[in-house]
Amino acid sequence: MELTKVKGIGAKTAEQYHKLGIDTAEELIRHFPRGYDFYKKPIRVCDAKEGEIVSLLLTIVGQGSGTRFGKRSLVHFKAADETGEVRLTYFNMPYLRSVLKPKSKHVFRGFLKTNARGGKYLEQPQLFSPENYAEMEERFLPRYALTQGLKNAAVIKHMQKALLEVLPVPEYLSEEDREANGLI
Repeated sequence: MELTKVKGIGAKTAEQYHKLGIDTAEELIRHFPRGYDFYKKPIRVCDAKEGEIVSLLLTIVGQGSGTRFGKRSLVHFKAADETGEVRLTYFNMPYLRSVLKPKSKHVFRGFLKTNARGGKYLEQPQLFSPENYAEMEERFLPRYALTQGLKNAAVIKHMQKALLEVLPVPEYLSEEDREANGLI
């Protein structure tokens, strides 16, 4: 089945998939994830360990600050829960100053680092509303190989549509092989 027949995939997106060697819906279905992310329940700042990917439910403290370097920008926010504070840094996302308002609560997910003075910080963390994060909580989400202009969330959505439109995919393992390996 031609890739552009999958709902949500137009000519431009099909060209991005072509760069990955994917030209049909069947090839898309066989584009397996390179890994999975597990979205754990948010933890408290005091329980977060340096060098780990953490999810933190934090309240924005004060206004964000921003700096411009030619066409590039850098914005910082302070966020906290009842147990500690975390500095959030975003590159080339100045619009976040209008999104992350003081006293607003969000879930931030990213790789936790500690600076020389012992302060905790996240660079470019994923940002979720508490409600959106709750939908993904305690789930594994696939991480796909991507090319410029193609986002992981889009691949997940396209994969779901392709599976619905192309199934059933014929079984290629014999019944003996499935039984011998404990497969359904």
